[in-house]
Amino acid sequence: AEEDRKNQLRLQDLSEKLQNKIKIYKRQVEEAEEIAALNLAKYRKVQTELGMK
Repeated sequence: AEEDRKNQLRLQDLSEKLQNKIKIYKRQVEEAEEIAALNLAKYRKVQTELGMK
């Protein structure tokens, strides 16, 4: 019973750590997508200004 309780606590801790990592990765993906969208907008603006569209 004690062993099971320790395993349960370890798994709970691991689960929380992994969920936190997922949150961090999701935030990083969102930031990367924002940067990509900004860069694409800049590229399109320059393309239009150069009359290459």
